[in-house]
Amino acid sequence: MKTLLLLFFMTIALLASEQELRLESNIYHTITKELTHKERPKIYMQIKIPSIEQFPSHFEIVTHCEKADILLITYAKEVNIKCQNKIIFGTRKKTLSTKNTVGAFFWQKGRPNILFYKSRIEKIGLDLGKDFQKYIDNEK
Repeated sequence: MKTLLLLFFMTIALLASEQELRLESNIYHTITKELTHKERPKIYMQIKIPSIEQFPSHFEIVTHCEKADILLITYAKEVNIKCQNKIIFGTRKKTLSTKNTVGAFFWQKGRPNILFYKSRIEKIGLDLGKDFQKYIDNEK
């Protein structure tokens, strides 16, 4: 009986984890679609993002940043000089310390957060739709 209960709870945990990854992938798709104005944007990931790796159907994943529409960075470090003209979006709040990162999607206290800096969006000439206006903030 204990084995059956353990198996049941492990199955529930696995399903919950899969749903969370699917949700995160959908959030990334909504953001990248808004930033690139493409239904299936070409994305470059600085490091693998599990949710996108598991649910990649909304994206075209490229291995060279030069071929991407948007770069998803995880660590605030210098971006290849060949790719500095690309849209750069962070996967952690700390990536906002990189001055050419327009925004970030990150989890904080178990909740998804999206943040865009107004001055950075304007600098590259992006115009976000009304659904994204609540995520725009002034840089501090």
